[in-house]
Amino acid sequence: MSDINDTSSLVALSEAVTETASQPLTLNTRSAAAGSTAFATFRGGRSVSDQLRDIDTNEIPTEVSLMSKIKIQREDYVPTEWLHRKKRARKSPIDPYGRRLTKVVGNREKGDFWLCDQCDKKKEISLYALVNSGTNGALRHLRKDHNLLVGEVDSEATESEPPRRRQRQRTVLDLQRKAAERLAIPKPEAELFKELLLRWIVDADVPFSAVEHPDFRKLLGLSNEELVDELLPRSGVTIRSWLEAEYRSQKELLRSQLTTSMYKKHLTFDLWTSPQKYALLGVAVHFTDALKRPETSLLALRRLCGQHSGENIGPTLREVLSEYEISAEELGYFTCDSADANDSAVNEIIAALLPDVQPQERRIRCTNHIYNLGATSYLEGKLKDVLKSFESQPAEQAALQKVLNFLEEWRPTGAFVRIHNFQGWVRRSSQRREGFLQYAQGKLSDEEVDEFVEVLWEVSQLMILQDNDTRWNSFFTAIERAFRLKDPIEIYTTVISRHADKTKRIPDEYLLSQDDWHVLAITLAVLLPFKKLTKYFEGRFFSRLLLRLTNNLTGRVPRFAEAAASLFYLVDHLRKQLAEYSDSDRVFPGPEIEGPEREIRVGDAPLRFAAAHGSSPPSSPPVSPPAAQSQRPQRSVGLPHKYQDSVVDLPGWPVGSINPPVALEDSGAEEILEQEDEEEGSQRQRCEKWPNPPSKTEIADVNLRAVRGCITCAIYKLEKYVTLLEDSPAYWTAMILHPAFKDKWIREYLPGEQAKRIVDSFKQFFDRDYNKVLTQPTPIQTKTKSSHLGAHSYLAQRPSPANRDEVKEYLEEPIYEDEEVEDPFEWWRQREKDFPRLARMAYDLLSIPSTACECERVFSLAKLLVGTQRHSLQDLTMEMLTCVKFWRRNPLI
Repeated sequence: MSDINDTSSLVALSEAVTETASQPLTLNTRSAAAGSTAFATFRGGRSVSDQLRDIDTNEIPTEVSLMSKIKIQREDYVPTEWLHRKKRARKSPIDPYGRRLTKVVGNREKGDFWLCDQCDKKKEISLYALVNSGTNGALRHLRKDHNLLVGEVDSEATESEPPRRRQRQRTVLDLQRKAAERLAIPKPEAELFKELLLRWIVDADVPFSAVEHPDFRKLLGLSNEELVDELLPRSGVTIRSWLEAEYRSQKELLRSQLTTSMYKKHLTFDLWTSPQKYALLGVAVHFTDALKRPETSLLALRRLCGQHSGENIGPTLREVLSEYEISAEELGYFTCDSADANDSAVNEIIAALLPDVQPQERRIRCTNHIYNLGATSYLEGKLKDVLKSFESQPAEQAALQKVLNFLEEWRPTGAFVRIHNFQGWVRRSSQRREGFLQYAQGKLSDEEVDEFVEVLWEVSQLMILQDNDTRWNSFFTAIERAFRLKDPIEIYTTVISRHADKTKRIPDEYLLSQDDWHVLAITLAVLLPFKKLTKYFEGRFFSRLLLRLTNNLTGRVPRFAEAAASLFYLVDHLRKQLAEYSDSDRVFPGPEIEGPEREIRVGDAPLRFAAAHGSSPPSSPPVSPPAAQSQRPQRSVGLPHKYQDSVVDLPGWPVGSINPPVALEDSGAEEILEQEDEEEGSQRQRCEKWPNPPSKTEIADVNLRAVRGCITCAIYKLEKYVTLLEDSPAYWTAMILHPAFKDKWIREYLPGEQAKRIVDSFKQFFDRDYNKVLTQPTPIQTKTKSSHLGAHSYLAQRPSPANRDEVKEYLEEPIYEDEEVEDPFEWWRQREKDFPRLARMAYDLLSIPSTACECERVFSLAKLLVGTQRHSLQDLTMEMLTCVKFWRRNPLI
């Protein structure tokens, strides 16, 4: 018996096996010869081509056992292209003349083969094993038997291995390892694994290097180690290449969606500084798709280098427009905040792409940003821009300056600063936080119970909140929480101010007096509509309840039609609050500062959010501050907490509710509401103790004057933007094109001259840009019988679109009730045949975003993916991650 370790024997055997596997073995008895080396040639039976024609190749099963097999000599084969391969297959000159098959037994592979098509057509099967990816045998077959590829070099045989490896002698053990069985993995299963892995990494903000962690690989290997070893990448670089491919694919889909839409594409954009200190420009698009539904998507999160000026932002936006092939004719309106750089950017783009258009006509100011400016003016009392506008009116400027000077003196010791300092003082120390929580949980000593009376607390584990400088509503929320914790605050401040150690006593300037609580109660009443409208306009989706009841599949409800009227409502609300706390018609000495002359009967207005508000305070449990004892708040039956902050009163809807006018007991809505309320959990508890605003006789004169000054500042800030509404015809045009509004609100609640000017501007806008659009008239159905009108049948025909005054007919139709127009897009889809040109205009104008909140959502996504350990992320990788995450979470329907 020869020694198996004999090197010469192994080399000789290796050469023999390699030579045999690469040459054909003719099994046809007529042509078989001793020593012939053909692998497989058979005559008769069904050809492989015939078998493949009977197989549905459109959907490849995810399991090998479910795949249709190709039978060759009672062995099972499947096309190699159906199976997963780690490496991309290189092209070979033999591929056009045959097909690659893989032999399978169960779910295991038994080797790759090449089948000659030339022989298959003759009902002969010539099958060659592709040992070590070599194709020499198949190449010799084509040259010898078919006179094909003469002089062609086998690229796979020469390039499949590096030169040194090709020169190395193969041993039998090497060949055995190469020919060892491996798991057959269908390509759909491999693609699903890749998709789920990438989705997890993108959605969960997981670093690319997570796939390299040995414990992660072991964890997945517990289910199928061989599958994981074959499919799971060994480097994070592979994950990034997958991400880039997915980004390009999704981007192409979005580009095709935009291309198929014939309507205007509106942009929102904003700047954000990432944790890595990148200046990133978020760009979102809003449009009506080919099915006439409003859509929103993210276009880019592009790094902006250099100065944050409009001249720098504009070219970046034009670059994004070019990437998505959005032409100048398709370009609509730009919604962004009121920064000067944004004005310059819009001017730059309009000048470059639409030189005949006035930039202010396409400039839409973010509605929520205007609310923010108004509320901030109330809280901070700063009106530099307004003062500058009064340079030509020195008397008015002096009167306003006097108001601002007084507020500047009052603010350091006023209620706003006191509550801010108190919250910060408690939260800065862990000991003070623990001490306050004891009172919030009702843990009083016997002496404290005797003094303050034992109370029942519903504020377990609630801590006072600290406002910040970024968002005004953080101050509003902090006041809400302070009123909920009013009793613990008063007890805590009383006890801590008597502490034996004077260094641990609360400073006197942090204590809240009775009058301070009154000022905070008024502030809640003044700013409540700001908060509600902010929530109302920033929301992109209604609750699941409303989606179920209205069968609204998209959940997107446009609100731009209501943006202009909301500003008038807020100004009217502030004027009523100012009158409530004024001693006379003139709030401050000196020349009276008047706003635009108008009277808005908000109580009767058909405005969604103004219908039932009027000047009355919110209908919440009245608690007169400062009460000495709390009562257990009762849980009210209604919307979940997460929706109550955005409740607005709509005509035809129950007052103080977002619920639609349907019978809840018949629709199962109560169960839905209770389920949503349970999902919210007990961790979030909103303020149940809403204070009634005090009368002006209950407030000290200095605080009363401060309240009037704060309200005055908010009025002037809002009126600045009210006067800018007519710079763009889009605001009022969108309202007129809303079937529930039309021009009724404009004619009833604006001065006659202004209302006429707005309606005339709408008609001119329509005639200039849309009345010339040619549409196909609805074909008239012919009848087999002659009409009883005979020759006068034209009397029954509707005038052709070219001869109709669509605007007149539309405005003369009755106003639809709000509940009849849950979605104005749906209304226009149903009435498009009646008003084809107006419908085109409505699809363009109603899809304009009222806020730039989409960019803020994008920034929130981007900040989460950076975290504290991924500051090395490059800006391009951040853009791809953010875009793919957004597109997955908000797919275009």
